[in-house]
Amino acid sequence: MEFNFRLLPVAKSQLLFDKAIHGGEGLANLTKVVYLGMRGTFSNGTILLHIYQLRNLSYHSLTGNSLAGPLSPEIGNLRNLVALGLGGNSFGGNIPEEIGNLTKLRYLNLRDSGFSGGITLSLFSLTQLQYLDLGHNQLSPQIPNYIGHLSSLSTLYLSENKFTGRIPPSLSNLTQLQVLDLSYNQLTLQIPTDIGCLSNLLTLDFMKNKLTGGIPSSISNFTQLQTLFLGDNQLSLQIPKDILYLENMYGLDLTNNRFTGAIPLAMQNPTTLEFIDLEDNMLTGEIPSWLFDIETLQELLFGGNQLTWNQNNSAILPQCKGSAAVDLIPERSLPPGFEHE
Repeated sequence: MEFNFRLLPVAKSQLLFDKAIHGGEGLANLTKVVYLGMRGTFSNGTILLHIYQLRNLSYHSLTGNSLAGPLSPEIGNLRNLVALGLGGNSFGGNIPEEIGNLTKLRYLNLRDSGFSGGITLSLFSLTQLQYLDLGHNQLSPQIPNYIGHLSSLSTLYLSENKFTGRIPPSLSNLTQLQVLDLSYNQLTLQIPTDIGCLSNLLTLDFMKNKLTGGIPSSISNFTQLQTLFLGDNQLSLQIPKDILYLENMYGLDLTNNRFTGAIPLAMQNPTTLEFIDLEDNMLTGEIPSWLFDIETLQELLFGGNQLTWNQNNSAILPQCKGSAAVDLIPERSLPPGFEHE
């Protein structure tokens, strides 16, 4: 996601660059500029030397310029910034400590910019941040527990990095979060029980980590949740039945874990589920017929388990065959009229 600079008003004291500009020496004279967008405009980092002098900047984007070389500490000079987008570049090195000077920031996108090392602790002083994207970098080693200081966050992307260790317990302080994405890291240990405090979540993505233990029952507090992605971990025990009863959820991915036990045979409330992936676990028992009564369901995956089918339920197949009910279970367990083509 990128801040939409085109929605901003433009006046005499405001300048928006949306087309190629060469050089950049004249930028330093534009001391009243407030809005500056240069998405996909420049191919070298010299332009930054001039931008750092624009102390009145509030909204600035250099996304998608493939700029190379370390991000200068002078970025900390732009103390009036409210939104900063620097994603899609090749800065490399550490996130400069001086970014903590930008205490008015509400939006920060450093995605896919080659940053490595730890998250500078000064970043956690940006308590007005509502949107933070540090995804697709090489950040390590652990997610600092100081992340809990950013209590205004509604969106947090830390995916596709090299984070190890536990999910910090302080995440439970971020009660305004709607999107939490820690996927494609190497996080271990259990999902914290206190994560249930994040009752405003719409999306939770912990895919492709090394998480263990069960899914905490507190996830049932996510009454607004729309997508839950926990696939490709080492999670075990039984799938909490309340997960399937979250009335706003349309996507559930628990594939390639170690879940055991049965899928709940009864359903208490209507659901809006469109996608369910339970493949490659250790589930046993009967496939419940109520799953095929979900009118919104588009994809249902059960393969790689030890599930059975009640032949008395075969009558429901014509209404779902060709839509959701394709390749649900290993061929040896397929009911009549459900063979692979």
